[in-house]
Amino acid sequence: MMMRVYFNLLGKTMVTHGTHIESFLSPSYHGNINGGLRKSVSILGLCMLAAMPGMPASTYTATPLQLPADLADGGQPFMQVYGFNNLGQVLGEAGASSTDRRGPHVWTNGVPTALPIPTGRFFAGWTGSFKINNSGDVAGDLLENVVFGAITQLRHAYIWKNFVPTELVPPRFVCPAGGVLSAAPMGYISGGLNNAGHVFGASAYFYQGGGHCSEHWLYAGGSFRRVDLSPVYVTDGDPPLGYIVLNDADQIALPTYTGTVILNPDGSTKTAPPAFGWPTGANSRGQFLGFYKAQSGEAHITLWDPQTGVTDLGSSGYGYLNNLGQIAFSLPYPFQSKIWDNGTVTDVTYPVLNPPISLNSIFTLINDAGQLAGPQNDSISTKYVLTPSGNGCADAIGGSVSVTRGGFRYNRANQHYTQTIAITNTTAGVLTGPFSVALDGLPQSALLFGVAGTTLCDAPQGSPYLNNQAATLAPGASLSFTLEFINTQGGSINYSSRVLAGPGGR
Repeated sequence: MMMRVYFNLLGKTMVTHGTHIESFLSPSYHGNINGGLRKSVSILGLCMLAAMPGMPASTYTATPLQLPADLADGGQPFMQVYGFNNLGQVLGEAGASSTDRRGPHVWTNGVPTALPIPTGRFFAGWTGSFKINNSGDVAGDLLENVVFGAITQLRHAYIWKNFVPTELVPPRFVCPAGGVLSAAPMGYISGGLNNAGHVFGASAYFYQGGGHCSEHWLYAGGSFRRVDLSPVYVTDGDPPLGYIVLNDADQIALPTYTGTVILNPDGSTKTAPPAFGWPTGANSRGQFLGFYKAQSGEAHITLWDPQTGVTDLGSSGYGYLNNLGQIAFSLPYPFQSKIWDNGTVTDVTYPVLNPPISLNSIFTLINDAGQLAGPQNDSISTKYVLTPSGNGCADAIGGSVSVTRGGFRYNRANQHYTQTIAITNTTAGVLTGPFSVALDGLPQSALLFGVAGTTLCDAPQGSPYLNNQAATLAPGASLSFTLEFINTQGGSINYSSRVLAGPGGR
């Protein structure tokens, strides 16, 4: 059994007890929500063709994550990973085993870079409360030692852009004047940072003589707005649990003692079905990942799609949801990494290495290119990024097609911006599909909805793409793609299109 100590916003020490459910912060600590609800999905072994874009890979190559070069001598080396993005960057912590000798790092192509810690602040000793997004932004909190009545430590919210830290100092909204401020992003693991760079956080003001006042906020586009939680809770106090998720549409999934509630940007709410349980993740498709405790004591992973309902993936210990709707998860005791994709489950087969990756290792951090990062279930073994292999690369056919873009239209029903683009074969020969259009240089504020994946094989890495499964494209013929964008700030949507074709990887 694992035990994790962390600090809540009010400076109190909290202890969670879990059964190797690190990315869920251990459901066993919180008790049983949904009793005997089960709806098991059969675990099917399937040999997937790695050449098919967007499908789970059958083979992988491994890139080891290096220990920091300045690792202090003495003590057991420590490395743990908690986040992964479409650039192939891994977020975690590394150093010596004692908490005062390790810190938060981001690995790029296996090479670690420490997140700078401003003077007067220190790392709390766990990056599980940190989050990395697909632009490489990192949000987290650092501590400060203070002497203020019974308060000895304050939390400070930070966002790192290009490894430069900026403290997020929210304005006072409704709390009385005076007191000292403690602020932090909300949520753990999946947490309060989305791919648009928005941060959901909380503030607490502590007053001389005791007492405090809490309020919540969303940091977006360089400014703060108050988030009123009173539609969800009786008071605007802190949510009762750490499972809080901000998605790319700025919806906030909030746990309550009776289930999960979605708080929309306009203040309206929607209640998740009871079978969903508590939230642990979300994607740009509007889907939410969650868990519940069965009467047997097992934790079950769930996927809630508001369009289709709740799917129960069965007993599991770790899980991570990408923007394709794929879930990398593990079976407990013994651990076994798997990928769920639209109802089909595929085993993750580790590459042959020396020393080998343990069969009990857990690789459940998955990005939109199908890469995996881990293991997550220990702090001693070498960590890796596993990259799909064996499928070759698709052809870039920009010189063989013309691309015509339509104008943008706003859909008030789903608040998405839509655009149709068409590709036309300008050659005298037949082009072989399937076909993909990748969007390079898309601004962070505009997120492609319903992605088929992100580019990995063809540079630049991390560009979202959509597929058209047409087998061929005759001379002079055209294919169309309908693009939908989540753009909560209403900024410009600029990008360069890249057309890829053939059965290889993207």
